[in-house]
Amino acid sequence: QGVYHLGEGDSTAAGFYQDSTSNNRDGTLVDANGDTAQVAGKAGNTLDFTGDDDYVSLGNNVFGDPGDSVTVSAWFQVDSVAASHTIVAEYHFGVCGDFTLYVNDPNGDQLQMSDGGGGNINFDVGYVPLLVGQWHYATFVSDATTAYAYMNGGLIRSAADIDWRNLCTTVAVTIGKGFSSSVMNGKIDEVRVSNTNRSADWVEAEHLFTKDSNRYTYGAEEGQWVF
Repeated sequence: QGVYHLGEGDSTAAGFYQDSTSNNRDGTLVDANGDTAQVAGKAGNTLDFTGDDDYVSLGNNVFGDPGDSVTVSAWFQVDSVAASHTIVAEYHFGVCGDFTLYVNDPNGDQLQMSDGGGGNINFDVGYVPLLVGQWHYATFVSDATTAYAYMNGGLIRSAADIDWRNLCTTVAVTIGKGFSSSVMNGKIDEVRVSNTNRSADWVEAEHLFTKDSNRYTYGAEEGQWVF
């Protein structure tokens, strides 16, 4: 579906932020006042959003209908917990909503996925507080029957299945902005959307590799993570 490293620089040129898959679903930065900046990220450089309605648009309904099997993941770092921060979404307030992954207000202690139709699953982040200025890795996995929430590579909880719906054909998929005033004040890096329900081992390996790529490597020929 799509992989976004967001490390290309700081530009509002169309399609500047490249999709690293062969699907070429490139993103465009919307930054009216020019204050979103390229900074050091979790893996290389990334974008630092300032919480004033800046975001990267991937285009209307760009992922179509991912089906019953979906994995959405991203690294993020918030500058404040007293607000709602969207990481990735296909959601236009008052119009239509297919999916949103965001830090919920008012205390920043809840990371939530919603399918826009009332179905949602919340992270219990009691043992991994969402601390200002620290990187966190969030992963949502859905199969035909169950939705799974992971934080920093570990399974937090599972619940009844929710899907990335396919109703919002005129709404853009966005990084850093979602419903109403839910905009990111902080950094987002390594956004991945896949129409595959990744395993717990895959989620853990992806977290460890991005956290410390000097210690963990991926063996391409064997198709297995090497520790």
